[in-house]
Amino acid sequence: MSSQELIERARQMLNAASQRSTGQKPTNENNAKKLKARLANRVPKGNLQPIWMATEARVISCEREVVTLNRSRLRTTGDAIKFTVSFTYYAHARTHYDSFTSTEAKAKGDGFSVFYNALDPKQNAKSVSDFENRSARSAIGVAGYILISVMFLMIARG
Repeated sequence: MSSQELIERARQMLNAASQRSTGQKPTNENNAKKLKARLANRVPKGNLQPIWMATEARVISCEREVVTLNRSRLRTTGDAIKFTVSFTYYAHARTHYDSFTSTEAKAKGDGFSVFYNALDPKQNAKSVSDFENRSARSAIGVAGYILISVMFLMIARG
């Protein structure tokens, strides 16, 4: 291309850009449609599955849970002693804090492996199966609630 052709091509591109910014239609409608199609192909579609990554977590505190009994309660539960363990982990250039309940005490500064969601580093689990089981249990709970509701409606109509 000669310099004259380059200057003319640059002028056409500037005109097209100024027309787009002022709200006018671009001179070449087909190019605009092709550009939109290319950009649409780059956008991820559907729900992305979480990518679980491992990192090292450190215990920052371990406190024994205080259990209080209600006078209206007729029986006591045989729950084991429980501890609330607070921990911190580093993921994606940020420090995150969380806690979990444990039946055994952890010493301050102890390390353990934790898995976090690479798409949302605030989500974590001590193992990948912990998070997946939690999702399955909630799905079963919702399905049970719907089933009981439908049965109640059938009895009420019946």
